[in-house]
Amino acid sequence: MEFLPDGGHAVARIRRDHEQTTTTNHTPAFKARVALAAIKGDRTLVELAEQFDVHPNQITLWKAQLEGGAADVFRSRQRSGAAGC
Repeated sequence: MEFLPDGGHAVARIRRDHEQTTTTNHTPAFKARVALAAIKGDRTLVELAEQFDVHPNQITLWKAQLEGGAADVFRSRQRSGAAGC
């Protein structure tokens, strides 16, 4: 039997690994491909996250950004004088 110095109360200790974390910078094309796959809706976020090796929350963010900025694609074409469909 071990006697604890705090009078018998176990003290929870949080062990933190001091591993260096890395940030991955994904290209806009990759983000668009992932977001379009999410919009398509034929796979779950978890399946997409496993396929593309990104967190499901990141996919949700990219999907929302794509949906929010989709109209800008057509605005920029009209401003440049290109023929619209």
